[in-house]
Amino acid sequence: MKPKHATVIGGGFIGLEMAENLHARGIDITIVEASEQIIAPLDIEMASIINDHLIDKNVKLILKDGVAGFKNKGKRIILCSGQEITTDMIILSIGVKPETTIARKANLSLNEKGAIVVDKFMKTSDPSIYALGDAVDVIDFVNKKVAMIPLAWPANRQGRIVADNICGKNVEYKGTLGSSVVRVFDYTVATTGNNEKTLNGLGIKYKAIHIHPSSYARYYPGSFPIAFKMLFDPKLGRILGAQGVGLDGVEIVGVASYLGATDDLRLNLFI
Repeated sequence: MKPKHATVIGGGFIGLEMAENLHARGIDITIVEASEQIIAPLDIEMASIINDHLIDKNVKLILKDGVAGFKNKGKRIILCSGQEITTDMIILSIGVKPETTIARKANLSLNEKGAIVVDKFMKTSDPSIYALGDAVDVIDFVNKKVAMIPLAWPANRQGRIVADNICGKNVEYKGTLGSSVVRVFDYTVATTGNNEKTLNGLGIKYKAIHIHPSSYARYYPGSFPIAFKMLFDPKLGRILGAQGVGLDGVEIVGVASYLGATDDLRLNLFI
């Protein structure tokens, strides 16, 4: 029997992609997110754009409420607030935890979150073992702190570096910028670098600007405004993070942030 209702627990990239695909099959969707916003890499005012878009698509969004338990073999969900949801399907997308059982058995050094500690050559505490991907800690390219950033492209790059180093080269991994792009119904969301929460937590001074450039030059047909936010070092002008939400054209921010360029980005935005 085709399910009529699905509950997606977790409002990250995977949860939203699952919600959209199930919605396209004619299934009613409820998203439950324990924090105050969906898409954690976004700052809250940028995430609110997607909140409104989900509501416009008749997706029910429950924020600041977690799951306390299940009843009736998963047909009923009890939330921490006491609210109950009757559902036909549950999708759990509540984050990534490194699976490092084999690393523990090999007595490799792990950090407090259980991720494998590697050096700049992706080598573990055992000089004969390399590690890469979602199970390792990396250096955040922006703030230079150790972080776990489980994304596909950095894992791909790390794999190439490990292969080079096994073959006798000394190639360093420079760090992970944390760029990501996701499609949420009609909108594209792109983030790169650090958000305000991260910068505030590290005590890094920054300034934020909001602009609304066009997705293409205005004289092109099909051009629409983008909600664009940039965080930058007020003394050096270096980009610390950027976020874009729009129908198209939000992906430019990652390259400019990696280069540390503000003037180049300004010249390439169709304001």
